[in-house]
Amino acid sequence: MLKTLLNTPLTALLAALGLTALPAAAADAVDIAPGSKIAYIDVESGGNGRHWRLLIAEADGSAPRAVMRSDALLMSPAWSPDRQRIAVVAYDRGQAGLYLYELASGVIRRLTSLPNINGSPAWSPDGNTLAMTISDGKGNADIALVDPRRGARTFDDVRRLTDSPAIDTEAAWSPDGRSIAFTSDRSGTPQIWLMNADGSEQRMLTREGQNMRPRWSPDGKSIAHVSSRDGQLYIALSRISTGRTEPLTQGPRDIGPSFSPTGDALLYSQSGHLALLALDGVPRVLTSTATEVQETDWVR
Repeated sequence: MLKTLLNTPLTALLAALGLTALPAAAADAVDIAPGSKIAYIDVESGGNGRHWRLLIAEADGSAPRAVMRSDALLMSPAWSPDRQRIAVVAYDRGQAGLYLYELASGVIRRLTSLPNINGSPAWSPDGNTLAMTISDGKGNADIALVDPRRGARTFDDVRRLTDSPAIDTEAAWSPDGRSIAFTSDRSGTPQIWLMNADGSEQRMLTREGQNMRPRWSPDGKSIAHVSSRDGQLYIALSRISTGRTEPLTQGPRDIGPSFSPTGDALLYSQSGHLALLALDGVPRVLTSTATEVQETDWVR
């Protein structure tokens, strides 16, 4: 099955996915300044089912434009450090793969075709490596590294950083590229863990409730993440030096945080709406439409 998939022409594969690259705009890849654009996934629901879209918008949520559309799941958008590509997870009949959307051309390129999980892409600060989630198919998920220029067809094409019988996922690079935060349930509940970029010195940061989806602050001193208590999902901030966690939002369904490049605001999904939180202010909803916003990323 995998060999057949890898030998399938890309146009036929995308057709099978129901995955479409929408026409590129000339300005998409020209002089994108840090902090000037956001990307997010939303879901349209209608009489012909649900459709997932990758959108690019101005930092204030204005002028949103869909650049990819799929009849199956789209997840985990991640801007490349050169601001010319967006990594995203797409599904083909339940099988995930990592794809790269090229802003200048509007071309979609499949990056990974590993068995089982291909998830949660995260760019290294220099753009030379992607961290991702892989799986052995036995309920175990681990963090691995892949070269975005070469991609991955087999496990020999990736470098595994974790090897735990638990679920390790949702990697995020520190701004200096020396550390990686990730989500793991090896302690019994999902918590934020830290490790060196080579996989050494794995250690737990959060301990109370359930915590997931880490995102580093630009100064490298804090991590924003999703926390869960009593069925409520909210955005919280944990300090690296102390492990102290403080809630930033009230829920009940706040997910997908992403820092602004200056570190003074967070983009996230607030009960399906695109929302902005100034860290010295109150949340502000940027969209209020029939679509459902799921995950966000702020270009840096």
